[in-house]
Amino acid sequence: MIVTSAASPIAKMQVKINGELFEQTFAPYRSHASYIELPPSDEQSYTLRDYKFYDKDGVLLDE
Repeated sequence: MIVTSAASPIAKMQVKINGELFEQTFAPYRSHASYIELPPSDEQSYTLRDYKFYDKDGVLLDE
């Protein structure tokens, strides 16, 4: 589950889950909760890496 707050400028998030890139968009400055459907895993475990967050103009926010 991903949760954003009304104070968050994040409009898009990218993250690699078990090596597969996922992207989620958000309405900036609005509270929101959403789910990312996880890819199938034979190991029944997940590795999340390389988080990237972008503002409404597509500018990468500090990593």
